[in-house]
Amino acid sequence: MTEEERRDTPQTETAAKENTQEPETLRVIPDTAFMREQIKQRPVNRRKLLRRTFITVLLAVLFGVVATFTFSLLEPAFNRLLNPETETEPAPDPVVLVEAPAEEEVPPEALIREESEMFHEGEQPDVEEVLDQYVFDRTDYAEMVQSMKEIALTASRSLVTITGVSSETGWSGDALLTSDTTSGLILSDNGRSLIILTDREAIREAEHLSVTFSDGTVAEGTYLSGDETTALAVITVPLTALSQEQRENMPPATLGRSTINSLIGQPVIAIGEPDGLAGSIMYGAVTNNVRVLMLPDGNVRLLSTDMPARAEANGVLINLRGEVIGFGTPHFNRLSQEDAPGQMHYVGISDIRSLAEHLSNGKARVSLGVYCAEVPADIRTSAEIPQGAFVSRIELNSPAMTGGIQSGDIITKLGETDILNEATLSQALLEYAPEDTAAVLLLRPAAEGYTEVETEVVLGTTETE
Repeated sequence: MTEEERRDTPQTETAAKENTQEPETLRVIPDTAFMREQIKQRPVNRRKLLRRTFITVLLAVLFGVVATFTFSLLEPAFNRLLNPETETEPAPDPVVLVEAPAEEEVPPEALIREESEMFHEGEQPDVEEVLDQYVFDRTDYAEMVQSMKEIALTASRSLVTITGVSSETGWSGDALLTSDTTSGLILSDNGRSLIILTDREAIREAEHLSVTFSDGTVAEGTYLSGDETTALAVITVPLTALSQEQRENMPPATLGRSTINSLIGQPVIAIGEPDGLAGSIMYGAVTNNVRVLMLPDGNVRLLSTDMPARAEANGVLINLRGEVIGFGTPHFNRLSQEDAPGQMHYVGISDIRSLAEHLSNGKARVSLGVYCAEVPADIRTSAEIPQGAFVSRIELNSPAMTGGIQSGDIITKLGETDILNEATLSQALLEYAPEDTAAVLLLRPAAEGYTEVETEVVLGTTETE
């Protein structure tokens, strides 16, 4: 076999082998169509869903009620456990201001009779002869002034000096502290705090109140309530800031009566800041107590004295028994100077006692907005003016104007209270709170006599920022 034949032989054999191989077996894929399924959403049972929601809400409410009840029961115990030194503060006692009973004046002849009883019959001295023989000198005058000074110092224990501090921004952007001082009168102790009456204008913009007592003790004060009409305010000092001994040295003031006729001509003492400086004292006499200062919703009676007026004078006026009969502020001084310039005037304590008591209990004074004139009894009778509060003027945009009250109307009833004059109207308004609706019964002048008018007013407030 030639070489060429040998080269061709393997190829031929290889080809033969390839031709003799069995054909490749076809792969069969099983049919799985019967295993395919479609997943459908389960239908919503609305009734069941609502029932479950209701049960969940009910359980949540029940849990809240149980939790609240449990917390209310256990909170005091936990509070005592975590704060063993903390005691629950007692509720403040209601403040009730009482005037001292008026003492009957003793006539001079009674004094002589009492002195004469010290002697046996036939030994009674001739009083005029004794007085003629006695020579009064400067020692007697000094003793008299000293006794009045002691009265003033004793009454001054019920006075405080209040310093109101506020911050302002200067022209350079720096913070500046400004302060203003005024007197305050300790009215009461409500079991939690000392109640102090003061001048609202002096502390109105104060951010911090510092109260200095007569013994030099300094404590922080808190604004309680005020009245813009009279410019009076009440602040408090917590009793916890004072020791028991200090409290005993700071008794509430004794309030006298400023409406008695016998007050005219009586010697009085001005303490506080009668000349604008703390601790000053002035002596004088009451010249009259019939001057009336007309203010919205209630007039006040002024006590005029022979003491010279000071623009910044404030404090109180006391009688020789040490009772407070007048309260003075720059506000009242400014208003009274129009009628009687140059004299020192104090508002009678009897006229502001109810208001001071109202503010001392943390209540706001309501505003009706009427000026009422006092009609003398003889004029009321001759002019046939009915009994009530005679409205002489209405404040602009006041509740009275909104309610239809007019000048010349006579207020005869406020709510269920009969109104006899402006004083009873002012007192009746203290029974209301701001935003209360009050029924007002009026008598309005008509062609023949008076016509009865009923209206309602929504009361405002005299306490503004």
